[in-house]
Amino acid sequence: MITARLYVRRVPARRAAYAARTVAWTAAALLALVAVYWWRPLALLDAYAAWSRWRAGLETRAITLGHDRWVYDEREAARGDATDTLVLVHGFAGSRADWYPLLPYLPRSGRLVVVDLPGWGASRRDPHADYRARAQARRLAHFLDAIEATRVHLVGHSMGGKISGIAAAWHPARITALTLVAPSGLHYTENEFMRRVLAGEDPFKLRDHADYARLLHDGFERPPPLPRHLEDALVQANQQDHAFYDHMLDVLRRGEHRYALEPALGRLRMPVQIVWCRHDRILDASSTATVQRLLPQARIDIIDEGCGHMPMMEVPEILARLLHAVPAP
Repeated sequence: MITARLYVRRVPARRAAYAARTVAWTAAALLALVAVYWWRPLALLDAYAAWSRWRAGLETRAITLGHDRWVYDEREAARGDATDTLVLVHGFAGSRADWYPLLPYLPRSGRLVVVDLPGWGASRRDPHADYRARAQARRLAHFLDAIEATRVHLVGHSMGGKISGIAAAWHPARITALTLVAPSGLHYTENEFMRRVLAGEDPFKLRDHADYARLLHDGFERPPPLPRHLEDALVQANQQDHAFYDHMLDVLRRGEHRYALEPALGRLRMPVQIVWCRHDRILDASSTATVQRLLPQARIDIIDEGCGHMPMMEVPEILARLLHAVPAP
């Protein structure tokens, strides 16, 4: 009976100790999270990006080609899978992280590559390099060679759409399907955003929270909510890129570069899909009329509601379905 009484008394003590440790660890984790939020808020976005890659089965890799160091994410195809490699190319002032909200909606079987273009994201930026669309298209083709992507469904967004379209025109044997999501490089009805850019304004250059809020309004139909402290950290981080953004926008204002995608359209022989949000306030959806004139066989998908310039972030499930609908060559 003595042993039984001792045993009965120890059980609550063990439970109490376990509960105390749980509370202590939870409190420590919360304190660490609060500390990170206040002193290193962008680390929270890094953690979210790392979790997104892990959930999608992606590994981050780097490769040096000439003077360019590419950083990209890759998931190998499942054994025996013969589908094309899906390559995702981001837009102006973006990075491969722009595509992360789309990843859960993509098929898990095929090879997937998500890139940071040279000069952007985590890839190396050379202040003396040429980052105009044609130069980047040459780099992209070289990169696809290096990673041995011989059959590619190439998907480019905004500036990345212009670059991808030019690369596809130059290398039609490699690109088996091409999807351009709100690509730049086309004539369209001039909107308020472009009038500001042509007047010399740089909307991507953030000086304060008002600039940040205006850019989100331009880019999204429903801007994603973030804590104010995190938004302020993004504004501060943006300031290191001001000179680069000014230089790139100055290049894009020039006529021969503004419409650089148009000469490539007539040379595209693979299935081509154009995706646009009707309420895009950055690149107006009237560009689709230019595509219909120069490439009448292209498939054009207009998303009527729920997105502005960033469908991969605002309506990822819809965009994933549209990507899956591209016909095989």
